[in-house]
Amino acid sequence: PGTVTAEFAMILPAVMALAMLLLGLTEAVRKSLDCQDAASVAAREIFISGDDARAVAAARVAAGERTVVQLQHSEGHVVVTTQCPIAAEVFGALPFAVTGKATGFLNE
Repeated sequence: PGTVTAEFAMILPAVMALAMLLLGLTEAVRKSLDCQDAASVAAREIFISGDDARAVAAARVAAGERTVVQLQHSEGHVVVTTQCPIAAEVFGALPFAVTGKATGFLNE
């Protein structure tokens, strides 16, 4: 009985670390999709309303209040870049933030 307990005690931390890493990667992928969606929502809002403030607000509704939104206007279009922080940091293996990017044409 003692060897089974010792083996279990050695394997359990590795299993827990793997589970935490998988959960962290799942969170990173989910947040990456949300961040890309937020950039698309902001580009769509610029096309519809032409209002930068409404586009930024729409992106923050889509991906969270801590989302950083940058708008770069050019002739006839705007490039929206969003940066979304990842809540769970697992062993320094994940980036602190993910980005999304979308281009929208201006309604003229």
